Amino acid sequence: MGMFAGDWAMEVNNRMILEGIMNLDYHAPGALQARWAKYRQDFALPESSTTTVYHFGLSEEDQSVVAFAYRSTSGFQSERLPQGFGIKPECPLPEGNNILEIIPQMMNLQREIQSKVAPIERIYIGGEVVVMHLTSSSFSVYHPYSFPERPQDMKSIFRRHASGA
Repeated sequence: MGMFAGDWAMEVNNRMILEGIMNLDYHAPGALQARWAKYRQDFALPESSTTTVYHFGLSEEDQSVVAFAYRSTSGFQSERLPQGFGIKPECPLPEGNNILEIIPQMMNLQREIQSKVAPIERIYIGGEVVVMHLTSSSFSVYHPYSFPERPQDMKSIFRRHASGA
């Protein structure tokens, strides 16, 4: 639900006055519920459609890194996550200490799991990995891995778009 995530980011950045992530956490459940209801109506999404929004940030209370998940399946209730990272679709973590080294393994495991889900409900995984790394002193975004079929997938996407499909 990429467009939903983009709409939510615009809401947070352009239409809300916030003190920080803890303040955002207070407002997020109700605002996400309302936005999701409108989004589902606007795009005629079936009741079975779901989405999860993750927020990561520095707490204005103690400057620690905090993470929250808001799942449509639970009415966007605030779910405080253990420090680390968010994974969707869920899958077991492969063995290894360096998350950047196991991301390709993890995503291939997600693809394997999702290949067994009905196409209409499947989460399609591909393209490239985007890592957003937040610490108390910096924020960086980088692309550590691209799937081998990405160039062909992009050509197919552009062909379908050009044909109006």
